[in-house]
Amino acid sequence: MTVPDNGRRPPWNSAPIALSALPAAGLAAIALLAAFAVPQADDFCYGVLVRGSSLVDAIAAFYEGWSGRLASSVLIMMPVALADHLSIDLLTVYRLACLSLIVGLVGLSVIAARALWPGLSTRGTVLAAGVLGYVLAANMRSPRDLAFWLSGAFTYTVPALIIGITFVLLYRAARDRDGPSTGLTAVLACLAAVAALCSEATGPMVAFVALCWAAMGRTRRLSAAAAVIVLAAGLGTVVSFLSPGNAVRADLHGGSGDIVDTIVWAPIYFANYLVLRVDALGTVGWLLLAGLVTAASGRQSVGGSGRLVAAAVAAFVGCGLLAFAAGVYGIGAMLPARAQNPVHLLGALALTVAVVEAVRADPAGITTWMGRRLAFMTRRRAFALACALIVLSPQGLRALHQVVTTAPTYAAEHEARFDRLAAAGDGADVVLPSLSVRPAFLHMEDVSDDPGHWNNRCVAGFFGVGSVRTGP
Repeated sequence: MTVPDNGRRPPWNSAPIALSALPAAGLAAIALLAAFAVPQADDFCYGVLVRGSSLVDAIAAFYEGWSGRLASSVLIMMPVALADHLSIDLLTVYRLACLSLIVGLVGLSVIAARALWPGLSTRGTVLAAGVLGYVLAANMRSPRDLAFWLSGAFTYTVPALIIGITFVLLYRAARDRDGPSTGLTAVLACLAAVAALCSEATGPMVAFVALCWAAMGRTRRLSAAAAVIVLAAGLGTVVSFLSPGNAVRADLHGGSGDIVDTIVWAPIYFANYLVLRVDALGTVGWLLLAGLVTAASGRQSVGGSGRLVAAAVAAFVGCGLLAFAAGVYGIGAMLPARAQNPVHLLGALALTVAVVEAVRADPAGITTWMGRRLAFMTRRRAFALACALIVLSPQGLRALHQVVTTAPTYAAEHEARFDRLAAAGDGADVVLPSLSVRPAFLHMEDVSDDPGHWNNRCVAGFFGVGSVRTGP
């Protein structure tokens, strides 16, 4: 073990559970937004495919005519398929799917907390994972696409969670000079293939994460597991890129497919991301808190912390460059905000590992350095600052505000629209009232006053009416 048991447990175990009250309330507010989520835009386009044919035929048509994102397209179509097949209200299925993504984020936080601080009790796990889960959710690059618009969430949040789980479990194996079991390796390989079939960048990202930890050369078992994961991610990526539909999508984005532009602009865009996004208040507060907790635990590594830090940082930087390169190559522009969510989640986890391992290399030295260089910043003040930054995460406060104010109205107006569309006869021309509110966490794109707009046509096709537009 790199982190020997010296008899002292992580301070998370003895910290007052009340400390988790505010982050838990913020995380609950974010999760509660799932109760107001509604299908929009692309969700209806996928739904038209499912209602017009079998699920298998719909997936085949999608692969042939639009994209190789087989896994995410299946997931996006599933709520409509389940609702129709089981005669369940679509909104209920949709909202449960949104909530499941938040639950997945909490699950990742639990796995990460227990990997970062061996010896966590149940109480300590609840506290550490609760705070981390809130930080990840409240500082996401595009919170709407985290869980509240399934076309975006299934394309980017699902692979982000897979990348995060792979990163954390391989980090733990590298630190402990061990390797995943055969069964766990098989699971991670299957997940890597799924990630590769969700979006173009996520397969190479999960493969690069595995390579970074394998490069440490700690055990043959770890290297073998990484090789299997890389192979699975590679196969999924090949299947995705062989899709004939990719050429159709590429034709819609001028400037895509330029290697020179990709090499030049990907590092610039990633640097811009580092400057503007990594320093989110909640993320900074979490990193400070993680360092303080690790220093207070007194657990010192027996060597190798520097290599663990290097592998974590390399995984983040390499995956960030891969993601932004995919954006430039694929659409000839900056990576969309929703596609930056996997980068941000991995970045938060990687920087946490880097901070924890750097402090663990010499916890007493870190404490002494702070006492000399930052005499005004006592441990208590540093702890208070970290907690304040976490609680004041702007997205978390915004989620709480929207739950109380605009989200219920937004959901009610959409539900009234759906009732009107469902009651309209076949071929009817339906005029919908404009929305009075558009909460940022929930709203993607509204139908317009143009019946010929692609969004309007998808909604009309889904409900079986002649046309849809907004108007008085």
